Amino acid sequence: MSAATIEKQFVILGRARGNLLLVVVVTAVNLFLAAFDSDLYFLFSASAPYLIFWLAYGFLEGFPEQTIFIVSLALALCVILPYLIYWLFARRRHFFIKMLSSRD
Repeated sequence: MSAATIEKQFVILGRARGNLLLVVVVTAVNLFLAAFDSDLYFLFSASAPYLIFWLAYGFLEGFPEQTIFIVSLALALCVILPYLIYWLFARRRHFFIKMLSSRD
């Protein structure tokens, strides 16, 4: 591999890590907005944590309000956690970004 190709791969890796971090941040903002019953939703985010938050919120309806909030938020954050772990480890171990990418 030439030096230019290697440099291009590092630029692509940096952009992929940046996009992954952006998804984590925007998803966290969506969860924050959902927790306070806002009607806003950012599209460039993971939708599974948002859906899990509202499903857990609906299924735990008979419990105290604080318990519902904490459990539904904890379940949603468990889904975001792998994204953050992949972002942290992708700087040194390129395997994590390759595992997330759909291209060959």
